[in-house]
Amino acid sequence: MTLNGKILLFDSIVIILSLVVVGLNYKNALNGNGSAQIWTLIFVVGFILAIIRLIKAYLNAQQPEPSTKSDVDRAENGVKVHTTKATDEIKDLFYKTVDTLKENLDHPDTPLFLVPYPQNTFLKNSDIWTAKIREAFSKGYQAAVCQAAAVGQGGIGKTAMAVEYAWKYSGEYPGGVFWLGMESGLTGAVSKFLQVAETKGLLREGWEDLDEKSQINLLLSQLQTFGKKLIILDNLETDQIPKKIFTISDSDLLVTTRNQKLAVPHVNMELPYPDTALDIFLGYAHLEKEKITTHDLSLIQGICKKVEFLPLALEIIGSLSRGYSLEKLAVYLPKELITRERPTCNKECTSILASLNLAGYQFSIPKTKEVLCSAAYFDPDFIDPELLADILKISSKQIYEILSNLTELSILKRTATGYGVHRIVQQAIIFLDDRITWGETVLQYIHGKINELMDKGQYIRGYGLIPHIVHIANMADKDQPEDEFPDNNELSTLGNYLERTGRYVSSETIILTCLKRVEKAKGPDHPSVAATLNNLAGLYESQGKYEEAEPLYQRALKIRETVLGPDHPSVATTLNNLAGLYRSQGKYEEAEPLYQRALKIRETVLGPDHPSVATTLNNLAGLYESQGKYEEAEPLCQRALKIKETVLGPDHPSVATTLNNLAELYRSQGKYEEAEPLYQRALKILKAQLGKDHPNTKIVQRNYDKFKREKKI
Repeated sequence: MTLNGKILLFDSIVIILSLVVVGLNYKNALNGNGSAQIWTLIFVVGFILAIIRLIKAYLNAQQPEPSTKSDVDRAENGVKVHTTKATDEIKDLFYKTVDTLKENLDHPDTPLFLVPYPQNTFLKNSDIWTAKIREAFSKGYQAAVCQAAAVGQGGIGKTAMAVEYAWKYSGEYPGGVFWLGMESGLTGAVSKFLQVAETKGLLREGWEDLDEKSQINLLLSQLQTFGKKLIILDNLETDQIPKKIFTISDSDLLVTTRNQKLAVPHVNMELPYPDTALDIFLGYAHLEKEKITTHDLSLIQGICKKVEFLPLALEIIGSLSRGYSLEKLAVYLPKELITRERPTCNKECTSILASLNLAGYQFSIPKTKEVLCSAAYFDPDFIDPELLADILKISSKQIYEILSNLTELSILKRTATGYGVHRIVQQAIIFLDDRITWGETVLQYIHGKINELMDKGQYIRGYGLIPHIVHIANMADKDQPEDEFPDNNELSTLGNYLERTGRYVSSETIILTCLKRVEKAKGPDHPSVAATLNNLAGLYESQGKYEEAEPLYQRALKIRETVLGPDHPSVATTLNNLAGLYRSQGKYEEAEPLYQRALKIRETVLGPDHPSVATTLNNLAGLYESQGKYEEAEPLCQRALKIKETVLGPDHPSVATTLNNLAELYRSQGKYEEAEPLYQRALKILKAQLGKDHPNTKIVQRNYDKFKREKKI
């Protein structure tokens, strides 16, 4: 009997035995018998895992073997393997099973509460607004997803009220409370949600290695397993709620937005009345109304009026008053409001900007303004202290002192993952950075770090930078010149990194922005346009969108041949990529002459031992192997390996790619003794550099597992 046959027999026995044991213990488990509950749980887990293995076996039997070598070759050029829907579903089922069981075992009676902010003890009139939200939900009680939206201007307290509602009514949601920050769209929101979930120990290691689509599927599958739940979409600025959210049944959906057009029952939040505004100020100032003089009361009322009773401004000014005399605030604030007024800054932003400038006089710790300005270019929910310290070259002790001081002044806030900043505060801070000096500093640091990690193939070490990359990229305007902040050259690198780590949606947004900017600046036939087209085509190819990729490669090739000449290395790059696209589609006769021409150009111009030569050798060897031309493929593969080991070092992921390819070539010929150490070395490199859950590592692991099965037969 083969190994697969033994596995199928074993799984079938497990399934039958599980059904018998669960049937015998079911009633006792429901009656609270601890022993029966444990045995039932154990066999339910065994039943689920056996079913998953049988599903995998069935799918493998129904589908032809994938072109594994081609997959890894494409990964070498920054192209991730397109994951099938069936594999995604199995992966999601596995994650869902592990995570749900883990939560049930650790906290059997505690609903999940994934809200990143604490309750605000200074909040005023919260009962009024939470009651209105509750009333809006009650109007759709029969729907699978009840909806309500807290709508109003920035800084008015929409997020604070959503937080308050979550804390106040969490007991009515046995399925849990889940927070999604929507500034970067659904993909960014899901990634941030999963990071918060990871801090609470609810996710298996490796979730970051999933592409964006799989991350969304992971979240949705998780949420489907729970009972009645509350889902909060914070800062949604589009006209529509993402359709995928509506697949999460048995839920209340609370949205915070400035967008009046959103077709959801509105709870229109308005500025507080003067008396309430006064109470907000006094709360943050640590003052009691009964203990202040009539004169001071008049000053405070004037200050509240100057900032137009905006709650966020009152919070900052109230906190500032603990270090200022009220007389100084009353004199300086109007001047700051006039000084800081500008056409591109709305009223609420002007109030915050004036407050921040006043706060500057209380920055007793050196580098505080630099920290604040740098934080404006971080993802607002993930102000990373250690990253700030590294950028500004200051100690961990000093950065935490500064952040603590800014939190006391209500400029920053504590979150479940560290520190955060309100969007309007962030917008106002950018006005303090008139020449984008600190924006450039942050971008150059991130760009340099990502370049360094990509050169070493250590993509996994850059995952913590992804939220900040996406945030900075969203600041790019398609209609701005290409050298405006953020610069196109740096954006292109960041987009390339996102594509290589499976963040396809975010990467496409960046590349399309770069393309529009460069076409506007340099015309449609400039080599820079060709480079961006090449990147966009590679992104589409990595997702299996071959029909969209081909005309882009062809247009890039035409531009480069016309402007740079037929023998330029950039022409070779596009030839190599276009050949790879044809090879992925089985068009071998069209691919070979393109590979041959690319190889000739690279050897002539770059020299015979250049890494780009190794790439083309590797790809041409793969093409020959696909056609069964093993004798022609082997020397090419060996030469590519020698070049890479010499130039890139023995532990580079690209070396692992060629090791895998050579191992596959030997396996195809039945040379098992030569193949096995190559697989093992490739896996050791990839696990160390990319992680065990990275798609490229999984491809090689899959190849090695297949090899071991064949060897035993």
